[in-house]
Amino acid sequence: MVGAQLDEWGSQKLHFKMQQPDKISILTDKELAGVCDVVIYQGNKMTSLSKDPENCLPEEDGIEETWLSLPEDTPLVGFHGKSDGEVLNSLGLILLNKTDPVCQKPLSKGQF
Repeated sequence: MVGAQLDEWGSQKLHFKMQQPDKISILTDKELAGVCDVVIYQGNKMTSLSKDPENCLPEEDGIEETWLSLPEDTPLVGFHGKSDGEVLNSLGLILLNKTDPVCQKPLSKGQF
């Protein structure tokens, strides 16, 4: 979970059945040099991944917000990050390029 201390790590699985996210906001606390929240937007619905979103608001001093748009041809499939053991220092997105020819081939029997 974003914003967790080392002994509080957990995970959360999100399913996007009806609609992929269309944008993501990554909030970084410049004082702690770490990611304090990730907000996923699906149209009007927003999901915060922070354990403590009240202490990581974009309008607060020292909080930097980075916006990423997610086009339909590159859906979000996961995240990757880097941590120093205390905070999540950086976060990246794992996207699938649906227009790549390798993603257009049907699998043969026995392939997965």
